[in-house]
Amino acid sequence: MKDKDPFEYFYNLQELKEVVCVSNEGFCEAILLKFVGGECLIKVCSDTDELTVEMGGSFLLEQGQIYSLTLTNPWVNCIGQSLLWAWLLRNQQGYTDAIQFQFHNHITLQLVSIGSELKLSEVGFYQKLFS
Repeated sequence: MKDKDPFEYFYNLQELKEVVCVSNEGFCEAILLKFVGGECLIKVCSDTDELTVEMGGSFLLEQGQIYSLTLTNPWVNCIGQSLLWAWLLRNQQGYTDAIQFQFHNHITLQLVSIGSELKLSEVGFYQKLFS
């Protein structure tokens, strides 16, 4: 994590409007989430495979190929949605290597650093354990 807790900043964000991937040699190394009200840059630290999360008004992406993911699944279903929840995830070895977002439409997405690359998964909706 960089400087202050980025989750304090999430309260100022509104609807998601764009998603951009920074790729080097076919590997996604960073994701930029552009919201109404600010941006969130999620990067992989190649030394430790941990995530860094930076919040701000505008980021300049210089390295690698830039790809829009805005109209791809599952991101397209999150455009126009605000964040409901956000989590930083730490693995059993103590590394913060994942972040999870749940949007107001209850779509839950997880970005995980595996081998210095960001991988995306959609988390299924929970079920009642018993009735």
